[in-house]
Amino acid sequence: MQSAAGGAESPLELIRRVLVLPTIVFSSFAGTSIWFAPNAVVSSVPFRGGNPGSEDADVALLTSMVQVGFVVGTIAIAFFAVADRFPATLVFAAASVLGAICNGACAATSSLEAWAALRFLVGCCEAGIYPLAMTVAHRIYPQGLGARLGLLVGALTLGTAFPWLLKAALDPGGGTGTGEAGGPAVSYVLVLLLVSALAALGGLAMPLVIGSGRAQPSGDKVAPAAPLKRGGAADADREPSHKQASLTPGLTQAGAASEAAADRSGAPAGPARPGLQLGRAEVGEIWASRPFRAAALGYIGHCWEVCYS
Repeated sequence: MQSAAGGAESPLELIRRVLVLPTIVFSSFAGTSIWFAPNAVVSSVPFRGGNPGSEDADVALLTSMVQVGFVVGTIAIAFFAVADRFPATLVFAAASVLGAICNGACAATSSLEAWAALRFLVGCCEAGIYPLAMTVAHRIYPQGLGARLGLLVGALTLGTAFPWLLKAALDPGGGTGTGEAGGPAVSYVLVLLLVSALAALGGLAMPLVIGSGRAQPSGDKVAPAAPLKRGGAADADREPSHKQASLTPGLTQAGAASEAAADRSGAPAGPARPGLQLGRAEVGEIWASRPFRAAALGYIGHCWEVCYS
């Protein structure tokens, strides 16, 4: 086997290469396990000042807060181009560890208000977990991405359901205090701490196995945004087409090919790319793309189905 640099591939490099996809899948599963973890145990939590029979309202509040946090987090990550300015695997690791800390902190309080605030923070962290895993997979596997994204979506499904499976496995009695063996019910604290530890482990596994360089788009640094200019041969040559701008703003086909070549060769950083200023007119132009609207609205519907059905 040959390495990317042309030399013989060491056993360690071979092992790391083989483990890349399983690591992305496992880390995605682990990171998303904290997404709705408190929902699985909320019926066992003695909230301070809580009202009997308010479990449904508590679940609705906690679910809404984590989703609001996810929206805020994704907007912030996109606006500041976090995944382009920093190694995606390190962003994933930081988000996973911070999310695990916030999720585990729920075990230290019985205040519903504190839980709601912590769920908001976990949602913000999830914006750096699930989407960043997709980013890592896309950059490492530009070809044959569809099947691998299918594995990631499966990992997401299993990860979000895992706290319920864990609770059922640890407490066959269903929180009644009488498991099949007649022992006491498993504390909700244990479930929260175990999934938090799992998320932290998955987050750290991503940079340790994959590294911080393989999932970078290129060595280019993002330059300050420049306004769009229209009308002019030079601008027409420089700007992407309408369809391409609506899907990958500011990135020309030549730039994409250059980035792919840089990823394969490990070439040093090149000059900074000009950014793209997104104003009201540009947002309207992007939204005018029918394929973009279909994809965006379809994904919004998918999120609604997953979270509220």
